[in-house]
Amino acid sequence: MKKFSFIVVLFLSAYFAAAQTPPQKLNYQSVVRDASGTPLANGTPVSLRFSIHDLTIGGTVVFTETQNTTTNQFGLVNLQIGSVSSLTSVTWGSGDKYLQVELQVNGVGAYTSMGTSQLLSVPYALYAGNGGGGTTGATGPTGVGTAGVTGPTGLTGANGVTGTGVAGATGPTGTGVAGATGPTGSGGGATGPTGPTGSTGVTGSGGGSTGPTGPTGLTGNNGATGTGTTGATGPTGIGTAGATGPTGAGTTGPTGATGLTGPTGSGGALSGGTTNYVTKWTGATTVGVSQIFDNATNVGIGTATPTARLSVTNAFTAAGNSVLVSSTGATTTNTVYTGLTSVISGTNGSQIAVRGLANVTNAQYNYGVYGYAAKGAINFGVEGDAGGTTGVNGFNIGVEATADSSQNQNRAVEAAASSSLGNNTGVFGIADGANTVAKLNIGLLGRAVNSAGFNLGLYALADTSFGTSIAVYGDATCATCVQGTSNLAGEFIGDVDVAGNFSKTTGTFKIDHPMDPANKYLIHSFVESPDMMNIYNGNITTDANGDAVVSLPSYFEVENIEFRYQLTVIGTFAQAIVSKEITNNTFSVKTDKPNVKVSWQVTGVRNDPYAQQHRIVPEVMKSENERGRYRHPELYGLPNTMRINYVDVNKMVAGREAKKK
Repeated sequence: MKKFSFIVVLFLSAYFAAAQTPPQKLNYQSVVRDASGTPLANGTPVSLRFSIHDLTIGGTVVFTETQNTTTNQFGLVNLQIGSVSSLTSVTWGSGDKYLQVELQVNGVGAYTSMGTSQLLSVPYALYAGNGGGGTTGATGPTGVGTAGVTGPTGLTGANGVTGTGVAGATGPTGTGVAGATGPTGSGGGATGPTGPTGSTGVTGSGGGSTGPTGPTGLTGNNGATGTGTTGATGPTGIGTAGATGPTGAGTTGPTGATGLTGPTGSGGALSGGTTNYVTKWTGATTVGVSQIFDNATNVGIGTATPTARLSVTNAFTAAGNSVLVSSTGATTTNTVYTGLTSVISGTNGSQIAVRGLANVTNAQYNYGVYGYAAKGAINFGVEGDAGGTTGVNGFNIGVEATADSSQNQNRAVEAAASSSLGNNTGVFGIADGANTVAKLNIGLLGRAVNSAGFNLGLYALADTSFGTSIAVYGDATCATCVQGTSNLAGEFIGDVDVAGNFSKTTGTFKIDHPMDPANKYLIHSFVESPDMMNIYNGNITTDANGDAVVSLPSYFEVENIEFRYQLTVIGTFAQAIVSKEITNNTFSVKTDKPNVKVSWQVTGVRNDPYAQQHRIVPEVMKSENERGRYRHPELYGLPNTMRINYVDVNKMVAGREAKKK
C-alpha cells in the first residue's frame, strides 16, 4: 500500500455563542499529501475517521465517526465533525479530550493514523449545552464607572489558498502601417585636394675635371709622284712619318704609316665634395654627396647632427620605413635565424638593447616598435630578454613600451597572433627569477598614467567567429613549486569592474585579520544561490498595538521580483507575522504583543534589464571543445593536461630558449 506520511491541519474550531443550545459540530480543514509532500488534488477519494479519546491520548473513545469526501484542486478537504454522529455523548467538562485522525485513500487498505492531538479551549464551549436552564436572578444595580480600555486588535487570520483560473486568450496583434524611413544623413565634407609635389633638389657638383687630350702626332710627307710606274716607297721616318710622295702619274701610291699617339694628359683635382659626408658615384664618371654623415665620433643617416654611434633620421612624405631589415633563405630545420639583434653589455646603470619612439602629433596610430611573426613553428614578432643575473635591487625588463599622446589611440603594446593551426599567443611574458630571493619578477607589466582621458595599462580583445576566445589568460598551476609558494593567476590592487558574468569555482573575501592584522587573514565564503538573489535585512520594534512598517529602498520593487520573508522575534516569546506584503516599497509586521523587537529579512530576484536577458541557468552542457575536459582534472585523478583551455607554457618557454641559442 502506498504510504501517506501526513495531513496538514489548517484549523479546527467550533461554533459557540451565548445561546443555551449551541451547534453540535466542529469545523475541520486539511490538505492531504503523499509521502513526498505532493498534494493529492483534483477529486482524489479519501475517507477520514475521527475519534475523541477521554483524559489521555490512549484513553477511552467517547466519540467516533467516518466521513467520505474528495479533495479539491489544491488537495484540500473541508468537513464538520459531528455531521454523521452526534457530539452530545461527549462530556466536555469531565477532563481533557484528544482528537485522533485516521486516513484511507482511494478506498484501498486499512486506515493510517495521522496523529492524535489535544483539543484546547474552544471546543469546551460545547459544555454550555449540557447545563440546565436555572431561574433568572434579580437584576443587579447598574455599575458606575468609565468604559474600559479597548483591547488590542486580534491577529489577522492566515491567508486563504490562492485561487487559480484559466488565463484569458491573447488579444489579436494590432496592425498598422510602418512609418516611412527617414532620409539618410549627408556624408562628411569632401576630401581636400592633394598638395603639389615638392621640387627636386639641385644635383650636387661633380668631382675634378678630366685632363686635356695629348697632341696628335705629325703627318708624314707625301711621296713623289711616279712618272710611269709607281715609285718605291720611301723609308719610314724615325720619330715622325716620312713625307708623302708626289702623286704618280699613273696609279695612286700607297698611304704612309700613321704616326705614334701622344701620351694622355694628367687628371685634374676632385671638387664639389662636403666635409664629413661619404661620397658616392652619381654616374659612370661622376661622384656626389651621399646621405651618410661621419664626424669620426658618430655616424648619421639623414642627419648632420648624430647623437649616437648610429642615428637614422627620416622626414616622411609617404608611407614607408626608416630602417628595414629583411632576411630570406631561412630553410634549415632547427636553426635560428634572426633579422635584427641588438646586444648591450654592462655592469651598472640602465641598459636598453632596443628602444623605439613614435612621436607624431596628429597620427592615427603610433608604434614605437612593431613586430610581425608570420606562420611557422615558433615565431617571435618582438622578443626581449633582460638578463641582469647579478643585479642588486634593480629592474630587468624584457620589453617596455610607453604610449604618450594627448589625442587619438595610444597603445603601449599591441600584439596579434593569427594562425589557423596551433596555439597563438599575442603577448607572452616570462619572469624567470629562478635564483631570486625576495625580489619582484614581472612577466608583463602595463601602466596607464595620464591626468585626464581614458587610460589603459593593458587592453586585450578576444574576437573570433569560432572556438574559444580568451582576452586575458592567467595560469598559476605549478607542479614543481616549493611547498608554501603563492601562485596567483591574477592579482588586482584596487577596484575591479566586470561588465558581464563572473564565473568562479568558489569565492571568498580575504582581509587582514582585525585581531592580528600583521600575521593572519580573515576569510569568509560567498553566499551562493541558483537565483540572482538580492538580500535585504534589518531590525524593527512594533508599537503598543503590535504594529510596525518596514521601509525598503526606493528602487526595491523596480529591481526585484519573487519576494520572500523571514521574521524572528528578539527578547520575548511572541508571535510575528507579515500582516501586509510589499507595496510601494514597504511591508507591515504584526506581533501578538506590544513593543516587540523583530529581526526581518527579505529576498528578491533581480529583474533589471540585464538580469532579464542573462538569467543564470544552473545546469548546462559543456561546449563541444570543452567536453571530455575538466576545470579541475586533479580532483578526478587526471593530469593537468586534461584541464579546459590548457596551455603548454613549458613548450612555449622551450621554444624561446631554443631561439636564444
